[in-house]
Amino acid sequence: MAPIPGLANNIMLSPRANNNHEADMEREIFIVKLLFGMLIAAFVVFVVCLFYIKWKPKYEEKWKAKLKHKLGDCREKCEGWKKKTGAWHGPKEPKALTPAL
Repeated sequence: MAPIPGLANNIMLSPRANNNHEADMEREIFIVKLLFGMLIAAFVVFVVCLFYIKWKPKYEEKWKAKLKHKLGDCREKCEGWKKKTGAWHGPKEPKALTPAL
């Protein structure tokens, strides 16, 4: 099998030389390892997404009911603080503009 032309040494591909196609094996091995690593990374991302989609409904069934009460308590506390600090935030209705003289 002939090497990838970009990885072969220029001297080896000259017409005067013998037709021994010798390539820089270190570069070829590096590229093969890089492609193999990308393939494994894509597979891992696919599996993680698959598990996330599979387990998400079970998580929502189990924990959402418990969290609703706590979120309601937090909302009530927040509304109470809004009433107490209303003076700090100013009036909610804008003041009428004074007519220009």
